[in-house]
Order: sequence, then C-alpha cells, then structure tokens
Amino acid sequence: MTRFRTFWLVSLATAATVLATLVAGVVSTPDAAPQKTLVVAQGAFPPSLSPGESSNPSLSILLHIHDGLTWTERDLTVRPHLAERWETVNPTTWRFYLRKGVKFHNGEPFNAETVKFTIDRVMDKSRPYARRGRIGLVTGVTVVDEHTVEIKTSAPFPLLPRGLRDIVMEAPRNIKEKGEQPALQRPVGTGPFKVVEWRPNDRLVLDANTEYWGGRPAYDRLVIRNISEPSTRVAALKAGEVHVAEQIPIDLVKEIERATDLRIEEVPINMGMVLTFDMLNASPDSPVKNPKVRLAIDHAIDRETLWSELLGKRGAILDGQLITKGAVGYNPNLRATKYDPARAKQLLAEAGYPQGLSLELKTPVGKYLIDRDLSLAVASQLAKVGINVKVDVLEWGAFSKQLAAKKMGPMHLIGWYNVGDADFGMVWYWTGSGRHFWDNPDFDRLFVASRSELSAAKRQALLHEAGQLMNLQRPSVFLFQLPALYAVNAKVGNWKPRPDEMLDVTKATLK
Repeated sequence: MTRFRTFWLVSLATAATVLATLVAGVVSTPDAAPQKTLVVAQGAFPPSLSPGESSNPSLSILLHIHDGLTWTERDLTVRPHLAERWETVNPTTWRFYLRKGVKFHNGEPFNAETVKFTIDRVMDKSRPYARRGRIGLVTGVTVVDEHTVEIKTSAPFPLLPRGLRDIVMEAPRNIKEKGEQPALQRPVGTGPFKVVEWRPNDRLVLDANTEYWGGRPAYDRLVIRNISEPSTRVAALKAGEVHVAEQIPIDLVKEIERATDLRIEEVPINMGMVLTFDMLNASPDSPVKNPKVRLAIDHAIDRETLWSELLGKRGAILDGQLITKGAVGYNPNLRATKYDPARAKQLLAEAGYPQGLSLELKTPVGKYLIDRDLSLAVASQLAKVGINVKVDVLEWGAFSKQLAAKKMGPMHLIGWYNVGDADFGMVWYWTGSGRHFWDNPDFDRLFVASRSELSAAKRQALLHEAGQLMNLQRPSVFLFQLPALYAVNAKVGNWKPRPDEMLDVTKATLK
C-alpha cells in the first residue's frame, strides 16, 4: 500500500511537471536539439527600428530583418539580392528583374508593387529618410509587371545599384493596416530574422526565418544587446554572456588575445572620423563661422600623438580629406594639417580672439572605437591654445536625435562611411542630403556632376576637386580612419568583420 501511494504521488508530480512545461511551451523531447542563441553586443543602438534612421548601428540591425534589391560583399562589390539582375534601358532608366517567390514575415508577397511603394516613401520629402541621398537622383518608379520595375533618374546615375543596398524593402500591407508607428515596433521584412522583441536602448531579440529565400540561418535566435560602455562589453564577453562584441578598446586587446576561448578580429574601416562645424544653424556670431577659427582648431590638434596614444597606431591619420585611401575619389595630393600651436594662437588673435574663446563639443559614446576618449583628448589639446571646450557626452540614441534635428551646437564628432566610393561619404555635405551643416554652391555643383559622370577618369577628377574644396573650406577637421576591433568567442565560426562596419552575422555558425 505504501509503495502504491509513493508511486501515485511520484506519478502525479511528474504529470504536473509535464503539464507545466506544456503550458509554458518549452517541452523538449530527448531527440530535440537545444535552441542555439547567438548574442552580439553593439556599442550603440538606434532610437527606433525605422528604415529612415541614418546610422550604421541602425543599418546593421535592419539588414538582419530586411533585404535590399542589392547586396555588397565584404570587398564591397555589388551583387544581386532581391533583384536577380538589372540593366540600363537608357542613360536615365534602369530595369530591375525581381526574385520570385519571396515573402515577408507576415506572408505578404514581395513584388514590383513593393519596390514602388518603398522607393516612393523614400523619395517623399515630406517624411524623414536619412539615407535618401543614397538614391538621390531617382525621380520615379514604374511597375512593368509583377516582377519587373523601371527606376528613372534625373541624370545618369551609375551608383544606383550600390545605393539600393541601403534602401530596405518595406511591407506595404503591414504598414497600411497597422499604421506607421505600430509597424515600426515590430517591423516586417523579407530578411533572415524575424522580430520577437524590441526594447529600445537595451536589446533586440530575433528568431531565425526558417523560410528565408536565401536559406535559414545556422542558429535559432539572435539577440543584439546595447552595451555602450566598452569595459562592460568585454566583461560580458569574458563571462560568456555574449559571443561577439564590437569596438574593443585598444588597451584590452592583448588581454583578450591571451584567453584560449576568445579571439580578436580586426579590419580597417572605410570611414573618416571628423570634427564637424555647424555653420548653418549656429548663432550669427558663432566663432566657428570664421574660417581662421576653424583653421586654428585644425592646427591645434596633434594627430600623431592621438594616433599613437589612443589607437596604438592602428588605422590611419586622414590625409586632409574625408575619404580613405583606396576609395574612389581619394585625392593623393592632399595632406593632413600640420600641428602648429603657435600658428593656432596667431590665427585666433587675427580672428578677434586674442584671449581665447569657449566652445561646446558634442560626442557620442560607444558608437565608435575611441569616440568619447578622442573628444576629451581633443578638448585637452585645444585648451593649450586658449580654446576652452565643454564636452557633452551623449548615448547614440540621444546623439542621433539631436543630429537629425540639427541641434549639435558649434562642433560635434562623427564618422562618415564612404564604403569604397567618395560619393557615399561626401553626400552628407551636399545640401540635397538634408543632413549638411555647410552650404557651398561650388561643392554642390562638383558633387552633383560627379554623380552623373559615366567616365571614371572625369568622375575621379570631379571628386578630387570636391575634396580639395573641403580641405580649403574646412567644414570639418579630418582626423582618423579607425580600425574595427571585435572580440569573438571561439564557438562562433564563419564570420569576419566588414570594412563598412556592418555587424552582419547572418551567415555565422555557432557550436
């Protein structure tokens, strides 16, 4: 009787446990493989999941959820993606042939109407879309048939296929039924991952799209965490809480390399880190509107020392221009401004500031490898010539909101990616981008002409001239090309960093 009662009680307890796990939806059988979850730590998060956001953290996230018509490999060559192929009908008309059988995460079909809906939204200047400049010469989209579209431009536009990589396709029905803002809380794409949970400034949880047209990911769940403090990212990595951490501090590289279960991945990124002046929205008497003040600031910065102390001589000092070596449009005749504090003081006196002046510098933290540290070091160097700088440190979400609203004060630190072509960096200085802090008709003329020039030699010459003009007028102080440093757990395979700093882990494997 006692054995029967014991058996009955154990059976009841077992049944209760099974029932509880069934209710929770987490029952596994002996044959079921455990769920594989890859955790990535980003240094900065976008304020929303809107495709209209401008930053690399935004695009890195979006390209796991959405697809563009084109894609770029690690060497930045353009290849087909949602568009299987394309051709030019005439100098201002492109025809794109779309991939068939692709569906959005909600089952909505991807087709020519999707492309027209998306690009029409992008080109609608009544609504914000930061990367509009990527396809800035587009004038309209025509649906030819269900899987063919024609895109017209105002002039020849050889960069259109590359620019379309950054224009992710959006689901028309989802947006129309849910409304603009609700759709952004749980966006629907055609990409390799589906949104499960979005906690702004904290984390994004994504599940593998098992029906992805490009083949399902090699793991089940992707968690992207926002950890802005570099040391905290490293601590989370060493504790096994994350598998990939970006923006590893230089002084922690050797420590990570000594760990048997971790490795460092490094690549020079095609981005110019610059100190930008606001010459449009600042007060009429703002010192930075004076070209002698801008030149004084340039002469007061000791790049060699900063490069050695902050970057360990990784990356490179920019050659007096935004564009990095090897990119189309890099001007080999330009050089970095010489460090000359005496000349800086002389220029300040000539500009009417013999006793010095005070300025504010806004900087993000966690977005770039040395953002806050670089801003503080620059402020220290400027103080030596009489320029007292208050450094305002902002999380990327707050920084990007102020950037979009053009409330950056006299100076801000930022990096612009050229992704192998000067156009994609210089575009932010063009008045047509809507993101500019400088208005120069001569630069606009050169930039727009370069976008429509089919001759590679003539286009290069136009970009060289545009770079020369930026060097003379100094809308920014050109500082560094940064390296990208990642710490990676040994369990992660089939992954290498990209020079455009897209944190793309769609093809990664996890042991």
